[in-house]
Amino acid sequence: MLIKVRTLTGKEIELTIEGGDTVFKIKELVEEKEGIPPAQQRLIHGGKQMLDDKTADDYSLVGGATLHLVLALLQSQDRLLKGQPTLLLRRKVSDRIAPEERVDEKE
Repeated sequence: MLIKVRTLTGKEIELTIEGGDTVFKIKELVEEKEGIPPAQQRLIHGGKQMLDDKTADDYSLVGGATLHLVLALLQSQDRLLKGQPTLLLRRKVSDRIAPEERVDEKE
């Protein structure tokens, strides 16, 4: 089915999805077209934020439906590493760190 995702600027992004596609899958399709990471996306349908693990069918989406895209631009997180010297890490949601990119500091 063909749906639209409307940004706050009014731009409409057309996506082809299936009823069994998760909201996270829809966010990945938006990322492919617009370059916005799924972690920064909030999709709204019927005035409520959609949950990543729910499907299009769960929200009764039909062809021609319009979702609204809101961006969560900044978010910081504090992490405490147990058994290590205290280190405060702050990052933006858009920063991605793959497991193989982890750096373990040795003393």
